[in-house]
Amino acid sequence: MFQAATFGLAVVAGNWAVPLLERQGASSAAAGLAGGLILLAGILTRPTGGLLAGRVSGRRLVAASLVGTSAGAILLALGGSFALSTLGSLLLGLMAGLPFAVIFAAAQRVRPDAPGAAIALVNACAVLTILVGTPLAGLAFELPSDGRLAFAIIAALSAAAFIPLRAARL
Repeated sequence: MFQAATFGLAVVAGNWAVPLLERQGASSAAAGLAGGLILLAGILTRPTGGLLAGRVSGRRLVAASLVGTSAGAILLALGGSFALSTLGSLLLGLMAGLPFAVIFAAAQRVRPDAPGAAIALVNACAVLTILVGTPLAGLAFELPSDGRLAFAIIAALSAAAFIPLRAARL
């Protein structure tokens, strides 16, 4: 669930950030650079999260990631200035990558007899989120919000992952 609420939703956001920013008046090049920050930043913070995992509890790292992922999506949903939207893209991407190591280590601890299957299940949840979420987010671009509703929903879904966080074995 946490991989879906961070990585999965970040990929959905990354797929739609460019059209969102273009509709807000950004050039295609600027929108591509700003929107691409979501995916690039997520790559960069995966190892950072692994380094932090030894110093910060897994639950805190995942909680911070959910807050940051939600906040970044909210900044994009607000439809403010290009600078604010770019900050949202960067924040969403940076925070979505942080819990990667914690999530996969937890999956392996839950199923030490089948660590590969545990990792595959975690990845399958994120991929399913991407497969279902990407076209659904596209539907929001047909609504009067010009796609901002999709990012509000991404923020809400990421925040909703707080509900099972207390019970998670991280």
